[in-house]
Amino acid sequence: MLNFLNKPLILAALFAATSGFAQDNTKPKLNKNCFDQGLEMPKNQTMASHSYPARQEVRGSCDVHVDGSYLYWQARQENMDLGLISNSITPTTSPVIARVKHPDFSYKSGFKIGLGLNLDYDNWDVYSEYIWFHGTTNTSISEPSPFVEGTSNVIFPSQGAHYEVFDENYYYTAKQSWDLKMDFADLSIARSYYSGTMLTMRPYVGARGAWIRQTETDNYTGSEPALSITNKTLSQGVGPRVGLNTNWLLGYGLRLTSKGGADILYTRYNYQFIQDSAVIGGASTINEHHNDFLRAHADLELGLGWGSYFDNNNWYIDLSAAYGFQVFWDQNMFRNFSGSNAFGYSTAPNGNLYIHGLTGTLRFDF
Repeated sequence: MLNFLNKPLILAALFAATSGFAQDNTKPKLNKNCFDQGLEMPKNQTMASHSYPARQEVRGSCDVHVDGSYLYWQARQENMDLGLISNSITPTTSPVIARVKHPDFSYKSGFKIGLGLNLDYDNWDVYSEYIWFHGTTNTSISEPSPFVEGTSNVIFPSQGAHYEVFDENYYYTAKQSWDLKMDFADLSIARSYYSGTMLTMRPYVGARGAWIRQTETDNYTGSEPALSITNKTLSQGVGPRVGLNTNWLLGYGLRLTSKGGADILYTRYNYQFIQDSAVIGGASTINEHHNDFLRAHADLELGLGWGSYFDNNNWYIDLSAAYGFQVFWDQNMFRNFSGSNAFGYSTAPNGNLYIHGLTGTLRFDF
């Protein structure tokens, strides 16, 4: 009799336990990681068949992070010579000693701001960034006058020479102002993941928009009437961008960082050349519109960073400093004109634009 009464009780208990288990499975799963995601991972947490997500995750979050960077960069561009400094104005009768004067490139300040959003889809994230870098480089040369053949120097312009005769076009002073304005807007999608326990990787793909404005003004004074030359270019580009960011985790939140990226942009140039001299009767202007090219750009950055969660993982703060190198191929679209009239013949040097310098970044996840 007791066995008969016990069977319904046993079945009821099993049914209640099964129902409770099923109900528990419908609840949202809690993150039971025994490590802080995005920092070092214990070896027993690795999974050979899956690249475990490594993006930063904070509790009760909006899945958003913001960052700001201070830039201290130097821009250098090829074929920007101000002039040729020579000890002779009659090279056919005297030994010539000459040197080329290059611009005095200097470091300038800029900034970057970024906004990121974590997605639910396979731990992807979306990131947008705006970069602002503007600056002016000034260069000057001054030689004593009057000129004495073989013992003092004169300056010959690197461009815009309006005489064919070499010894009729020299000056005692030369000044150059190069104004560079660069603005970029990037949008990318990525997924951060662990490769091993102490290395995280973040491959990304996206798009870039670029606006680069350049104005070069050269002024020469001396034995000839003053000569003024102005080159202006506006380039607007858009195209795909890809790259890879890595973090080599050292422990205690410290890491070595590396970032590499490349883009190729469909770029449109608008160009203006102005030459002003009393010898040619005032200012003459050449305009060139809608000159379209494909332009490539690459960048590499190496640095050191530190990050940590705070307030029981409700916040995440990250600091980093890196030194970067960039190249913009064939960005110099200035033209050189020379000859016996206002312009004469034209050459396009097509020099590269190089950027290098320090970037300091503060990031905040909430």
